[in-house]
Amino acid sequence: MKILLFLLLGCLCWTMYADFSSEDIKQAAELRGKKAYDAAEKILSQYASPAYFHELNPAEKITFVQGVLELAHIYALQNRVDQALLLLSWAESLEDDYLKALCCLKYAEILVGLDEFERAQSYLTELDKIIAKRSNRNQTSGTYFGQGSEYEEEEEGAWGDFRISSQVLKAAVESKAMTDKYGDYYGDYVKLRRFQQIAGRSRDPKYRVEALKLADELLAKQPAGKKAKSHTPTKENVFIAAAGYLKGELLFENLNPASSAAEINAVKQYLTKFVDSNPEGIYRGETLLLLGRLTLELEQNASNAEKYYSRAYQYFTAARKKKDALDLFLPLKNDLKAQVSPDKKLNSLSRWKRIVYHEEDPLKLYNTANAPSWYLDTRERDCIYILGFLTFLRGDYKTAQSYWEKILSLSPDIAALDQRLPNVQTRLLKACRLHAMAFWPEEKEKIRDQQERLRLQYAEFLILQEKHNEARAIFEELTKSDNEFTVAASYMGIAQITDLMGATHDSKLVALKYSQKVLGMKKVFKTPLYAKALRFSAGMTLGGKRDYREALKLYQKYNEMFPDGRERRRALYYTAYCHLKLKQHSKAQAIYEELKSENDVYSYNLKRKLSASEQTKGK
Repeated sequence: MKILLFLLLGCLCWTMYADFSSEDIKQAAELRGKKAYDAAEKILSQYASPAYFHELNPAEKITFVQGVLELAHIYALQNRVDQALLLLSWAESLEDDYLKALCCLKYAEILVGLDEFERAQSYLTELDKIIAKRSNRNQTSGTYFGQGSEYEEEEEGAWGDFRISSQVLKAAVESKAMTDKYGDYYGDYVKLRRFQQIAGRSRDPKYRVEALKLADELLAKQPAGKKAKSHTPTKENVFIAAAGYLKGELLFENLNPASSAAEINAVKQYLTKFVDSNPEGIYRGETLLLLGRLTLELEQNASNAEKYYSRAYQYFTAARKKKDALDLFLPLKNDLKAQVSPDKKLNSLSRWKRIVYHEEDPLKLYNTANAPSWYLDTRERDCIYILGFLTFLRGDYKTAQSYWEKILSLSPDIAALDQRLPNVQTRLLKACRLHAMAFWPEEKEKIRDQQERLRLQYAEFLILQEKHNEARAIFEELTKSDNEFTVAASYMGIAQITDLMGATHDSKLVALKYSQKVLGMKKVFKTPLYAKALRFSAGMTLGGKRDYREALKLYQKYNEMFPDGRERRRALYYTAYCHLKLKQHSKAQAIYEELKSENDVYSYNLKRKLSASEQTKGK
């Protein structure tokens, strides 16, 4: 009855032609933050009654519901509970998933603000269910978030925003729970880790700013004149040391190749000071790894980067032998020790024997003092990966091989695989034998800028480690180069990653578009890079479009233009394969006569296919 009366009264004062503005709602939220409740309420007066809601178009409905919820938030903070509940009850009665999600999120936000953390958690759980339902629906229907809804245009990308907003509130709820159970140092640490993850997932810089603020607040709790040293541990300085390192990570993650030298140097100075002030510090090795990455990826100074990685490798190797490092956690109570000890590995293998990289659990402390042996294995492996790469880069393939041969000893999961599978060590050792990774040396000979060559080689190296997203980011940045050959190589890098990550007909078609861009570059015509794009395009046409005639033309073009090409035998094999698919048996047989001079996989497989084709013809 209350809601009905509410709607009837609203009819007298609410106009169908009200101008609903998201800017007004944003302004009201800012005033709410400043506790200017009366001013905020005045701006939102038109949202006091939902009469004629059904007359609005989808976009207006979303804005109106947001206004109603914001007004309810203001009422709640003024302790006008009945008015707040009236609005919230109406919003909760809406059936659309998107509007329900808005309501759950605002309910949780209000309750967190009122320190009602358990009740807030129940609404966040309900929000998770709505998001999961939308996600499952889109996976089965092949649509994106927001499709199939009355609010389709407004919803595009919004479900991701719901996740971020939900994670922000969960950070507050989780931090409060950890504070109540283990103390404020740990509660602050958990909130910091959560915001660090949120900052990495969201494009909004405010979350990184908030994370840095949380790090500084935790660092400020360190007593004046004391340092967080691992040989004089206390319950508090374990988390303070972690905050110092995590601040360095946040500063580093905010940099990119376009950052100024001053910005890069400021972060480098912070990290250097952190290492120098903690000669026995528990995050010394991790910070040296960050310094190595900064020097390699941003300063593009390979020789200096090698020095940092060598120091980090020495640190982690020594830490493995340093049993007394475990004394660091003696001051912690047993229940907190169990809580912060890592129990999940940082990477694993998928069912397809691919490497899966995991985020660190925000509830855990990852460092050399308390983590299990797999953590040290992971960090040592990070060092030898890069040290091998840096020696490979300067042409010392034998030393690179000696580094990479240690991978299996630090990777029990990979070591347990069938060694015929092309695992990461296999790929790296093959690169040492071939003196090449994703590109042959001649394919990059026109790229003379040393920094571009370094970044290109590093992206190739990341592909071999199956860090495809990181590699793609480098290639995409390099497509902005003034050198057409750098751009062409980058397109081919993206094409290869797209094919590796997708492994479907559609992904092959996307990869094909990138290689075709290279075929359209005049300067690249007839060069080894053009040959690569030509053969790759033929393969994607064959695998993605199943167009045997078009693929045949591309393979034949490769054979004619590059009679001495590295991939000639492979191209000839697939030329014959296309002929067989097109019932041109004699042409395939002629190619076999050329291939049979060498006993390899191409001659062997083509002979089998020709034999199978003969038997089919006989029937």
